Amino acid sequence: MTTKQFIPYILKKNGYTAQAIKSIEEMAELTYVLSRYAFGGTLDRESLGEELADVELMLRELCEAFDISDLEIEQRIKYKIDRYTEA
Repeated sequence: MTTKQFIPYILKKNGYTAQAIKSIEEMAELTYVLSRYAFGGTLDRESLGEELADVELMLRELCEAFDISDLEIEQRIKYKIDRYTEA
């Protein structure tokens, strides 16, 4: 199953609210891995890669669930980059 096939499938199976909660959990797990590194621990690249993949998938699901297009995301990223580099 491709990512494009999986996202509508999982949203329909679990519902938007459940996937929003799952997104929070996945972001917390990424936060934990990064926090361990940031506060003097070693970087567990395997765990980091796993959590980045989970969060990336959840972000794609959230975009699909709440009808946020790739174009909207790119425009917001551009705005943030421009704002940062103009300062």
